[in-house]
Amino acid sequence: MIAIIILLLLVIVALGVVLFIVFQKNKYYKVALGNMSAMVIMQRMFEIMASSIPAKNKLEELNNVIIEAFDSKYSTLVLFDGNEYEIRASNVEGVYLDSVKELAESQEFKNNALQNISKYLVATGTRVLGYKTAMERLIKSAMFSPIYYNGTFRGFWLLEDKLEGAYDSISKEELARLKDNIGVFIESISSQEAIENAHNTDKQTGFYNNLYLYSNLRQKIATYSTSAIVLIQLSNLTEINDKYGREVGNVLLENSAKQLKELLSSDNILVRYSGSRFCIACPGTSVELLHKTMERFISALKSQQEIMENGEEVSLAVNIVMHDVKKQSNIEREIFKMVEYAKKSREANTINII
Repeated sequence: MIAIIILLLLVIVALGVVLFIVFQKNKYYKVALGNMSAMVIMQRMFEIMASSIPAKNKLEELNNVIIEAFDSKYSTLVLFDGNEYEIRASNVEGVYLDSVKELAESQEFKNNALQNISKYLVATGTRVLGYKTAMERLIKSAMFSPIYYNGTFRGFWLLEDKLEGAYDSISKEELARLKDNIGVFIESISSQEAIENAHNTDKQTGFYNNLYLYSNLRQKIATYSTSAIVLIQLSNLTEINDKYGREVGNVLLENSAKQLKELLSSDNILVRYSGSRFCIACPGTSVELLHKTMERFISALKSQQEIMENGEEVSLAVNIVMHDVKKQSNIEREIFKMVEYAKKSREANTINII
């Protein structure tokens, strides 16, 4: 009987040793897999950095690589400009984004953001994490990593999942290396973005210029069967500049650009076509859908008046030409036709569909 008990104890000890070895091996392989994923991300990161992709798309590309490599439910990259947080890449549902971008100021993560230390939160059993939007999205694992470059806080990276222990495989060393490289990546694309904006953007209005119009517009419109083009002729701008001075004309022009930005969604492409002309490309829509918006624009312009010293009220008048184009259309030729039509138009504050 004693011999049987001793034998059973030896078997139990042996099984315990075997299970411990298996656990350690699984732990090792899990960490190794996480480190390999981090290496893949870093390799792709530098490939994206060196690519000809526009800077504004590079963080989105990187975020897609992160999601795939870590098999993460959510990944979000948020930049901080010293005043505001801006989500530059995320697959979190839109309704939650305003809350997610402020997480660096939340009680859970504020100290980590200040001290440049990542924080890993895990909820066990039936519980979920308690920070804002985590409960609604049933988040059980979250990895918050502040991003710094040269000692300056540039934003943060947030991994989230509905699975418990989703990021156990990421070692502290690889995470630190990865977030440092993301800091370098952000600095690189910020420099690229500044150069691109200087090259493609009209300084006075913030709209794109003609170079962007013809180098990028065709590519965007080609993805839709029908799109709308709007040409806005500021018909009395030259007269205002001559009679009241360029300073008055500039104020009215900049106000008109501001009105367009407020009335149109970010999907539309605003272009300073020439000194007194704006061109708006609206991929995937039609002039019929835009007509009411242009009527509101004309009404807004009439209320944007400059009062001269003699009490005279000065406002811009516009001629608007709208035209639907197909993805096969020659964009340069279609816009040229619209310009010629606007030149011949004599009646102010009109909308013409051709």
